[in-house]
Amino acid sequence: MQATFDRVIKDKEILTQEKGELVVQVTACERENRQQSEVISAYAADKDSLESALCEAQQQIREL
Repeated sequence: MQATFDRVIKDKEILTQEKGELVVQVTACERENRQQSEVISAYAADKDSLESALCEAQQQIREL
């Protein structure tokens, strides 16, 4: 009976440690996702700006 109890305690300790490690990994992944979202947003803004400049240039060429 004591051996079973000791094993349950040990398993709980292992699971608690693994959960802590997973929480750290999830936090790191969430931070990376936020950073990548910021980069994507910046690229989208650059794309919009370039498309606007292209439209203006095409309009100026048509007017020549």
